[in-house]
Amino acid sequence: MTEIILHISSGGGPAECRWVVARLARAFSREARDCGTICEPLEPIGDDPASLLLRVSGKGAEAFADDRSGTILWTGQSPFRPAHKRKNWFVGVSPVRTVEEAGDLRDADIDYQAMRASGPGGQHVNKTDSAVRATHRPTGLVAVSQEQRS
Repeated sequence: MTEIILHISSGGGPAECRWVVARLARAFSREARDCGTICEPLEPIGDDPASLLLRVSGKGAEAFADDRSGTILWTGQSPFRPAHKRKNWFVGVSPVRTVEEAGDLRDADIDYQAMRASGPGGQHVNKTDSAVRATHRPTGLVAVSQEQRS
């Protein structure tokens, strides 16, 4: 049986994009049920999550995941700003590689870089390197850890 993990992410979008993540996960589950595929969240869908993982399995799982991968446009009125004119909200959907597909994680494949933090803190944030960026070269994944001020 084929099993694919899909990652739905609001990225750096506004609260409306997090709202779309939850609605899109429920829509995918309904669509999967209608075509005989199983699509279920790996964790409970909370109130407006920034990202979510879905397990897609069964007959047609690969086609289902391929058809829904990429940038998704959701059109709807903002529940947070009802008078706001914008109605188009974007989220990203991408398959997650399994441990077997990713191979071994070696420390030699990770680049660490000290950098300046962003955000409040006045001129102090422009003078000290108080953040770290880690880049996994084989996959291009980047993780950043920062304090607003150190």
